Amino acid sequence: MKNDDNKSEKPYLCAVSPFAHMYLPYADRLRLYRQFKAIHLGDFQNIVSYYEIHEAAIYTLDFDAWFDCTLIYCQALFDAEHYGKHVVMCDYLLHTIMENNIVQWGGEDWYVRILHQKARSLMRLRENKKAEHILQELIKMHPFDQENVRLLFRLRLRALSRRRAEVRAVLVAIVLLIIILMTVETFILRLYPRYLGYFELIHNAMAVIGMSLFLFSEWYHWEKCRRSVRCYVQQAQKQKIENR
Repeated sequence: MKNDDNKSEKPYLCAVSPFAHMYLPYADRLRLYRQFKAIHLGDFQNIVSYYEIHEAAIYTLDFDAWFDCTLIYCQALFDAEHYGKHVVMCDYLLHTIMENNIVQWGGEDWYVRILHQKARSLMRLRENKKAEHILQELIKMHPFDQENVRLLFRLRLRALSRRRAEVRAVLVAIVLLIIILMTVETFILRLYPRYLGYFELIHNAMAVIGMSLFLFSEWYHWEKCRRSVRCYVQQAQKQKIENR
């Protein structure tokens, strides 16, 4: 819900907008809002295009209508996979929500929802450190929400640690060595068949060792991520219970 004292005021960020001094007659504003709301919520590209074409006119709407349109536009940017624009709009809306003390809008906590979607967009943009920081803060706020926990686990799981990079480098070296041994076996050792068995044993053993090393490395990374996330969540849950 929004404070009544700010009902008719534009948010701070909008006050410095180049569109601040535009004016449209009430009938034109009503038609603009009606046309925007008539666009199906699943038509992401059309929502994005309409908002960006009529951005100056949309700003002249009253706060409730403007905020409603801007929330829909921000959601459409995310659904249309315009992640760079979406991150910018998330910051814009988060500032607006804080400036206007908006606790809920339409029965939903948009501050938390926008933060969550911003983290997802940052993940798609490979800005993993920023995304991880947001998810950690969301877990502190709502430590029993498993969606943020799963997302943090996925984020840490896909990170390429130094250990995993070293193991993969070793695997590449093993594969190259096996290829060399098979080449020698094919073109040279055919003349010396008594040595073929030894070479086959060597490259088969190397393949087994390489695969075992890879599987162990992936399991170790998975387990390390699981434990680190679980420890962080348990700490956040304990802190939340103590603060009640």
